[in-house]
Amino acid sequence: MPIGIFDSGVGGLTVLEEIHSLLPHEHLIYFGDQANVPYGNKKEDLIKDLSFKIVEFLLEKKCTFLVIACNTMTIAILDQLKDISPVPIIGVVDNGIELSVKSTKTNHIGILATPYSINSKILEQKILQANANIHLTPIAAPLLAEKIEKGWNKNDTPYLKECLASFPSTVDTILLACTHYPLITQEILSLNPRVRLINPAHATALEVASLLKAPNSSPKKGSIEIFTSGSVDQFTNILQRYFSFSYKIHYHHL
Repeated sequence: MPIGIFDSGVGGLTVLEEIHSLLPHEHLIYFGDQANVPYGNKKEDLIKDLSFKIVEFLLEKKCTFLVIACNTMTIAILDQLKDISPVPIIGVVDNGIELSVKSTKTNHIGILATPYSINSKILEQKILQANANIHLTPIAAPLLAEKIEKGWNKNDTPYLKECLASFPSTVDTILLACTHYPLITQEILSLNPRVRLINPAHATALEVASLLKAPNSSPKKGSIEIFTSGSVDQFTNILQRYFSFSYKIHYHHL
């Protein structure tokens, strides 16, 4: 039975890629809500409403395990979905927190995230619960996910530089608290090569494998089916630019 993975757009593909690499025999169904991206600038009620609709769609597709491949949605609705979902469901936030705390040597972590995630204070609270001695610099980047979604180009570099300039020199670890951001890892490192970037995608894939008790190998060949509420052509352009896995893609109105 398929694993359902969802995000506001293309960012969650970074999580899908890791799950597919670790569990190549699984059938993966992905939904990217490009028609409503970005979620990080929206009100919580709307984020929840859209998330419920996506979950309903994936359950109609007979998914037996769900992954919220979006920090904003994880913060907004994971706990509520856990209470009502008929299938297991996880998010990406906790894995990023754990990796960040383990990574820092200066005890100063930068958080790069959407306005909703920063304003919720959840990321800061979780990091300080793990280690109260850590100093945090949270930075909201309201345009970053949208620029990546549209297709990153060199004209976007000044905005990225502006975001990164807000981190003091004592920050040695930056939590990429939006699944879109790992798509521009090289661009970030070219501007700030001394930091370690935390991408929770692989750890999330390991959590999926552990919870499913999935075998390391299987004669069965998996597949990837992608649905977008936006432009199939635009979504395909991102897929071809950043990813090499095979897939089928469809439009679905949310």
